[in-house]
Amino acid sequence: MQKRIKLAYNDYYGTEDQEVLRKEWAISEHPSQSISAVGQVTWTEGTEMAINDLATDLYAVEDYLTMLKQQLSELTELIRSDLDQI
Repeated sequence: MQKRIKLAYNDYYGTEDQEVLRKEWAISEHPSQSISAVGQVTWTEGTEMAINDLATDLYAVEDYLTMLKQQLSELTELIRSDLDQI
């Protein structure tokens, strides 16, 4: 499972340190448990970075929250769509 989680994590951040669309990544070939674990890790990393950035950016946490809401909106749209075609 550890290997699968590492693969899912690496796929999420891409090969060139560019985040792939979370929506596409969530329906990738990775097991759901890996997707869930990586989602929790990336949320924790992002939250920690946003809190640390408060020293120089008063809106860091607010901006991170906005991004999280966008991701949740996209995932909600995905699960409400016809997943049989994916």
